[in-house]
Formats: sequence, structure tokens, C-alpha cells
Amino acid sequence: MDDDTISNILSSKKSEKDGVEVRLQCWDFPGQEEYALLNQIFFSERAIYLVFFDMTGKMDEEWRHICFWLWAIGMFSKKKNAKPPILLLGTKAGEPRKLDLQEKVPWLKEQLQLHPNGLRDRNCFWLFPIENKGISSEEFIRPLRRHLQHMALQFVTPRDSLEADDDAVSGLGVQAKLYPMAWLQAHDLLTRLGSGFRATAPMVEVKKVAPDAELKSGRKLEIASNLRVTLSDKSWLIVPRGSSIKIEGRAFVGAGGIPLNLHVSCDFLELEVVQQFLKSMQPTGLSNDDAETVLRLLNLLGTLVWMDQPELRNLVLLNPRRVAVAMASLMTICFGQENFEHRDMMMIERKITEHRSDLLRFQSTGIATRKLIRGLWKEEFPEESQQELIRQILLEKHLMFERLVQDEFVLPSCLPVAHSAEEVVREAGKVLYLDVGGLLSPNFFPALAQKMYSCQIKNEPESTWKPGPPQVFRNRGHFHAGTCSVSVSVFPVSLRRSSKSVLRIVVQGGNELKYEEVAQKVKHLLEKDIFGFNPGCETDPASFFQLKAVPKENDDFEGKIVSALCMTVGCQQTCSLCRLRALLEERFLPDLDSALRSVVQRAAIFGRHTRPAGSFRFKAMKYPGDVDLEEYLAIDANSRDEALTELCRTIQTQYGNITGAGGVEVFFGGFKAGFEPTSECSGAKKEYLSWTQQNILCSSTEDTEALKKALGEGHHTWTAKLDMFAKVKLFEDSEETPRYFEVTNVLRAGWFKGPQPIQPISDEKDFLQSVEKNLAKFSGEEPNAMKYVKRLWERSAYLAERGFDLEWNLSILEALRPLLGHWVAELNQVAAHVETIINMMQSSHELFEHACQNLSRLKSRLHNIDESEKQAAEDGRDSIAKAMEYIPELLPESPPEAAKEKDMLRTLRKAQLLLESCVETVLIGKLGSFEVPLAKPLGKLWTFPSDHPPIAAMLKLCENSIKVASWNVLNRNYYKYIDKDTQGLKGSKITMQHEAGTRESKIIEKIEEMLQNDFRILCLQECWPELLQQLGEALEERQPEVQMRCSGEDKNQEAILWGRFRFRTRDNTQFETRLYYSF
Repeated sequence: MDDDTISNILSSKKSEKDGVEVRLQCWDFPGQEEYALLNQIFFSERAIYLVFFDMTGKMDEEWRHICFWLWAIGMFSKKKNAKPPILLLGTKAGEPRKLDLQEKVPWLKEQLQLHPNGLRDRNCFWLFPIENKGISSEEFIRPLRRHLQHMALQFVTPRDSLEADDDAVSGLGVQAKLYPMAWLQAHDLLTRLGSGFRATAPMVEVKKVAPDAELKSGRKLEIASNLRVTLSDKSWLIVPRGSSIKIEGRAFVGAGGIPLNLHVSCDFLELEVVQQFLKSMQPTGLSNDDAETVLRLLNLLGTLVWMDQPELRNLVLLNPRRVAVAMASLMTICFGQENFEHRDMMMIERKITEHRSDLLRFQSTGIATRKLIRGLWKEEFPEESQQELIRQILLEKHLMFERLVQDEFVLPSCLPVAHSAEEVVREAGKVLYLDVGGLLSPNFFPALAQKMYSCQIKNEPESTWKPGPPQVFRNRGHFHAGTCSVSVSVFPVSLRRSSKSVLRIVVQGGNELKYEEVAQKVKHLLEKDIFGFNPGCETDPASFFQLKAVPKENDDFEGKIVSALCMTVGCQQTCSLCRLRALLEERFLPDLDSALRSVVQRAAIFGRHTRPAGSFRFKAMKYPGDVDLEEYLAIDANSRDEALTELCRTIQTQYGNITGAGGVEVFFGGFKAGFEPTSECSGAKKEYLSWTQQNILCSSTEDTEALKKALGEGHHTWTAKLDMFAKVKLFEDSEETPRYFEVTNVLRAGWFKGPQPIQPISDEKDFLQSVEKNLAKFSGEEPNAMKYVKRLWERSAYLAERGFDLEWNLSILEALRPLLGHWVAELNQVAAHVETIINMMQSSHELFEHACQNLSRLKSRLHNIDESEKQAAEDGRDSIAKAMEYIPELLPESPPEAAKEKDMLRTLRKAQLLLESCVETVLIGKLGSFEVPLAKPLGKLWTFPSDHPPIAAMLKLCENSIKVASWNVLNRNYYKYIDKDTQGLKGSKITMQHEAGTRESKIIEKIEEMLQNDFRILCLQECWPELLQQLGEALEERQPEVQMRCSGEDKNQEAILWGRFRFRTRDNTQFETRLYYSF
């Protein structure tokens, strides 16, 4: 809605009748969906709501917005049974479209206002059509304005005098109570301070209240004591200490000295200052008790914010709009990158440079740490008490939720949208489909998570162990309820913003009675605490979505329903959602072989709630080298020390005596937690402690304390890590012979006391930063091409699942997927098999013998690959054959002697390295031939005049040194490659300067800058004659001491520049200022 229309409707913000004057304050809320939640800051039951919609727009879209706003107003502004009236305004009524809302909003009848009698001939009695663009707009707006003024008068009219009136509004008498004039004066004064006003004050008086400040135009100061100012009507006002004044220049010089033009404002004031301010009012001041009563009233009206709570009552927020500013600053980080210039975003991010990890985590998950928020708000709200008040307001308005982890918050409007397919119900479970008509705000899932977690703690007080905090998206949440897992989601993803979507509730685990009970509890929780109405149950989703092609009696009915992500007939995996689902199909416990499932149950603390992790969770990984698991453990304890004691005891019980499960050969591989004592030295690289099974079973108090200390030290992102060796098949449908796999379970732990938030024992995991570190590691200090490919896959999968750069990440996933099913991936799995055997041999003598028995299986797998009909395998056949030569040498007819064990390990390591080198060679070649680049184009972010930045070195000769630099300046004859965007630099400064004909001058500026920075020798490549001519002229004019020599006269030359320098060697040989260079 445009400002002119609102101003026209409220052209007179006063209603007057029988001497009663009503003043209206207009709040215009943002309509953008991302920022819509900010409106809840100002929702109040003592208000009149005008809901606008475009009558010429798409009615499905407009109806969705209408439904949401009507429901939101009803949900967030009803206190003490007050029902604020709502006016439904259809704009652009000059092109009317009939719409009957009577059938669709019966539950809002008490709040929706009927149109004045003159226009009740429309189908919808609640609709106020207005033409806000044509010449007849006043004809439409006049009756609306009269009705609005009538409603305002009814607000201040005692209820008993108008209850019989047919036109009485739902808010009748809400503001009918009479207050002393001094209270109204207090309202006006505090409102003026919060809104800001212009005034003047003598310079000498301003210096007294800001003695150390420089009084210049544009300067904003906080005054240390009261300041008397003169208003525009020549009246005066005492501005309280703590207020801000901005100097706007000098006023007319009078007899009283030099007055300054000021803009006075005040966001926050201490309670004591407010009380003193109101006590000094003329003619009648307020007592401290009356001042607090007035503050409660104004807080209720939304004029200011004062929370009468022990830890917050000492601060009053006079400008509630500052809450929206604080919230918007957080949302800008997530949504503002496309709307802000690069430099503006850099300024925002510069405030939180020391919290880079927290920033990345917030942008990808919607979870903000207290440190991140403090850094972002420190300029606008420098005091911790101010930030705490802002946070509390956001929490009360459900714009922010405490995440159940200490000092972490969830911002619903910044949550990502889950784009991946949901888990198909293949075990016994309960599925409900609820038709909620699209009435879901972004804070739905965080609110549900908080309610469910609170209920779990309350209903299971005897349990010491709880699963970690739930995973929440904007359209999905995964929770735990005892032995059951609960998934609630907006279904399908493609219709999440539509009233045609449903809410899907899935409960699995436990017996039939248990999951039926949990499903009904979740449904009751939604009806009672989240929606405020009974959404009804839709038992036939196929009928609801008109999927007539899916027979209900089909055994895989649920699977086909869930897999229909886009609900588009004939899509056949051409849309982004269906393509993503096909790429990121996940593994769950039922996908694993029964023997492996029993091992997982043995390795995990929460067997039911533990699931595959890392790259292993994706079915695209056809040849995983090991089995990765991960679980979060929350311990109910009175202190961190008590929690560590419980964790230590559980680990000793769980892992101290690992044996076979269900007839499966299972062996303890290792346990990592804590640091080696030597790594505690300053500057030493941290080495992590490895614990044997005997170490874990330590019986002495001293050994137990050592284990507890190690668990407390943890790791960067986990508390402990367990490795096991199990002889299993990986998958349920696999025809492979069982062999040894390494099974790893990563434990992360935290503790909580009763309903208090979880306090992490080890740092919270930042997935993206962890992946980025591994990408650098596996392409640098520990090169491993397959692990690098897997981390690329995990990063793009993580981002695509959350809807970030969906098409871009889809293209990367589609390019990487063939590599994960390539023969080289299978060869890498064999290399991992070799590594597993080596690790087993190094673990203990008992495992050494078991590992030797598995060598025949290893040889068989290599033989199968060697005999493969895949022609591509020819590339690796020599390496495979060479590796096989090592294997037979290790097959002992009897257990090897200890002296031979080292030789066997050394020889087996050769086989591993040989196989891995083959994998490296093939994969690097594959990655280098990708048609899809693995990095996004830099485009306009590249501000350098060449596609090559300069490189430099310090050349030391004896006791002297010189700086030498080299720079490829990008020959303009090669600009065609920039224009083809082969490097992702089209649209950069190179493009702009080339088209403007200014690139030569910019290159010369850079060269002169380098020469001025004491670079004695500068080598240039890809120079063209015109550039060299201009460069020579510039040097002759501005730096004649610099000499230049070129390689010739063709279109692509090299040049060397040098300045005068002199140095002496140890044998006193003196070098003069001459340099000879030949090409």
C-alpha cells in the first residue's frame, strides 16, 4: 500500500464528538514476506487493523496473504479476550473482482468490520473496496474514513452506553477509562522524546552537558546532565540526562549567546531518570509509583517498552521502532546481500569479523550466538542492558527463540527452507495429514520445538539422558519423544507458501500404542498451543492433492506420496526439487544390512535416534570406505562435572566390553578424546589422545579422572570419537561377502539442569566451516582427491538442501555424482579396505590374525576390478596388478612371527599407497575436465584491472635485499576470453575499464604504485605496444630514474623495469646501478 493512500484515509487523525477528541497514531507495517514477522513487535489488542489486498492481483496469492494476516492478527493481538477490529480493504476497486469471503473466515466474524450500509450490496459484507488510483478515489475513501472515525470514538466510549448499538465494534470501550491530565501529559512528553524533535539551546549550555565533546555540525552526543532547550513554539523543555542531541548548525545569534540547532531524541532512559523527569512536570508532577503505573499503561499501548521484571525494570525503551531496527540488522545478513552493494555488506560483516564462524552458521541455519548478536548490535546498542532488553522483547514477541542451547537463539524469519525429500515410513509408525489452510508463520516450527522439548523433560523426569536439540527448518522439524522420533513438515515443499499445502506428522519407533499416543499428543499440542483452532485431519492425501494415479492399496503408497515433491504431472525429474530429491536420496537405518544395524545399536548411546552421517548418509555414495555415525547427548545433571562423571560412566559401560552383536564379529578399534600432555606446550601442535579398551576400563580413581578430563577437553567440534571394526555387509540388498569395515561414532555432548538450556561440553558444530577446513586440508597439506570430492559433495548438498543457490549447487552435484559411482570410487573403497586391515593389525595381536584372514577377500575384490569389463578401468589396471603382487606375499600359512609383522605392514602399506595414487591420478584428471566450474564467478566482485594479481618476493644477497615483483597485465588482445566468461570475470572492473578505454591508465597507476613501494625490479608479461608506449611516457615524466627494456615489437611482449640500487657483497665487490637483461 502506498503512503498517499494511507495519508488520504487518515487525512484527519482526530475524531471528535461531544467534546471528545481521539488522536490516532498510524503504523505502516512492511509487506515483504521476509520482514513480515517484524509486524508482531507492534501488534496490540488496543488497535484498529487495516488489511489491504490487491483486487486485481492473482486471487490465490492474495487470498493466501489475507488468510495469513487475519490469522496473525487474531493470534498475536488477543490478550484478556480483547478482539481488535479489522478492516479488510480491497484496493484498485475500479477493476472489481467479486470475492465472497463469508464462507472462508467465519471464525473472524467478531473482528471483521461490516461495510457501512450504503455499500452492503456487495457479495462480501466485510470487504471495503477502494479505488486508490483513479479520479473517483474520494468516493470510495470518504465512507471508509467516516467509519474509521466512528470506530475510534467507540473505542473511548464506555461499553454500557453503546452495547445496544448495532454498529458497535468489537473493541467497544477498550480505551474508555479516564486518566488524570498529568498522565496524558506524561504520555505526550515521553512520546516526543522517543520520536525526536527539533529545538535550540545556547552553545554554552550544551558545553556544560557535553564538556569533552567537539561541538560541530553533524555531531551526535549523549548528554551527561539535564539540558534546557527551546522548542519551535518558544516554549521550553528540560531534556533528561541520557538523551541524545545532534548538532545541526548554528541558529540566529541573539543576546543570550550563540544558540545551536539541535535534533533531540532518546531511545533508552534509566527508570530513575524517567521518574525524575515525570516528577518535575509542570504544573503537576507524578510520584514514583504513579510514574510506574503510567509506564505500564504506555507499555500496553505500545507507546514505549518497560518490562516490570527484576533484571529488566531499570531500563525504559522510549522508541519501540529500535526493536525493529535491531531485528532487521540480523535479517539483513540473511536477506540483504542481493539488496546491498558489496561495500555495504562488507561494512555490516566488518562489525563481526571476530565471529566469522558464527556468521556462516547463522546464515546457513538461522541460529545466532549471543557473541554474534552482541558484535552486530554493539554500535547501535553499546550497553549490555540495552541489548538484553531488546532480546527479551524479541523473545516475548516470538521473533526470536532460545535454542535450548546456552547463549544460542533461533530467528524464525532467518531459518532455511528444507528442499530435500522426507524420510519414507517403512517401519511401523503413524502418519497424519492436517489441513491447516496455509496458516503457518515462520515461528511455527521453533515454537513447536520448544513446546515438545519442554514436554519431554517434564514427562520423563526419571531419564538422565536426552537427545540433543531438535533440528528445525522453516518448513520442517525433527524431534524426539522418548523412544519415538517425530517429524513434522509442510507438505509438499513446492506448495509450502500455498493454502493447498498440508501439515504432515510422522511418528516412528516404539510399539503401536506408543506411537499412536505420541501422534495424538503432537496433534493436541498443535491445536491448543500453536494454531488456536482445530485444523481437522486429512486422511487421504492422494485425494487432497488429486493424485488419482496413485492407488491407495499400493504397498508403497506412502513412499510415492512423499516422493512427489513438486506435485506436477509429467515432471519426470526435470524440476529442481525432483532433481535434488534424486541426487540426495538418503540412507536410514532400515537401508543398512541387519548385521550392520545391530552393530550401530551397539555403537550408539541412542540406538534408535542415531543415523548415518557424513557422506555415508547419501545413497549416491555407492562405495563408502567406512560407516560414519553421529549423535548428540544431553545429560541432566546439576553441574558440568557431574555430567562428565555420568558420561564417563556410560562410556565405560557401553564401550569397555564391546563384543559381537547378533553373531557379528565386532572389535574395539580406538577411542579419541583429550590432548596429549606435550601438546599443551605453547606453540605445539595439538595431538589427540587415543584410548585403548583397557584404558577405558580403568578401575582406579586417578585413571577415571584422566578419562573425565579428556572428555572435558574434547575436540574442535566433538566430545569423543569411537572406532570399531565389524565384519558385515553394508546394505540390505547387497550381494557382497561380509568383510571388515571401520564403524565410527562421533559423540557430541552437553548438559542441562531441569528446564534450563543445554550447555555444550564441547563447542557447537559449524558444518560449513568444518567442510571448508577439510577442503583446504585435502587439497593442500594432506592431499586426497576422493575425500576432496566427498567434501565438495557434502558442501553443495548442505547448501542445496537449504535452498541456497539451488541451481548452482544442483549443477555441481550432478557433475560430481558420476564420480561417486565410478570404478575409481570402488578402487578407493578397496584402498580403504586395505587401510582398515592395517589399522586392525596395528591395534592388537588378536585383530592382526583376523585381519590376515580378511586378506583373501581383499585380493578377490582387486581381481574383480581387474577383470571388470569397464573399459575405463584400463587406466588403473597397471596399478591394480602391481598392488595384487603385494597381497599374496602376506597370506601366511600359519600366524606370522612378530618379527615379520612390521614387514607385512610395510608391504601392505605399499599396496594402499599404490591404489590411492591411482585414485588420485584419475580423479584429478576428471576434476580438471569438468564442464561445470567448481567455483562461482567473481564477476563484479573482481576489481583488479588484470585477471592475474601480481606476485612478489624479497631477494636477499648477503646483507642486502631487494624487492622483486612480477605481473601478468592481461593483453587486451586476449580480452575475448574475459568476454566469453571462461574465468567468471565478465562484468568485472576488467570489462568496465576495457569498454571505457581506461584499462591502460589503470594498469600504469598500479605499476607506478608498486615502484613507489620500493620494488626495485618489476617484470611484466602480456604487454601490448600501445600500453608500453604510454608506460614509457608516464615513467619519463614522473619517475625518470626507472629504466625499462622490452622484448620486441610484437603484439604480446614482456618488459622489465628497474630502479637505481647499490649493494656490496662480503668480498667487497660493489654492484653499480646497472642491470642487464636479455630475452
